[in-house]
Amino acid sequence: MAASGRYGLVISDWDMRPMTGLELLQQMRENPVLTTTPVIIISTDALLSVPL
Repeated sequence: MAASGRYGLVISDWDMRPMTGLELLQQMRENPVLTTTPVIIISTDALLSVPL
């Protein structure tokens, strides 16, 4: 994780490899520089059930 600076917002996928969005969030909350950074975690899994 790039923790060298401050970020206004982090947008992450829920299902990444080698970690999940939740694991990323947990690591961010352990870092004093990133602990208050807002995070949006998204997933495209819901789109799989929508007929095209």
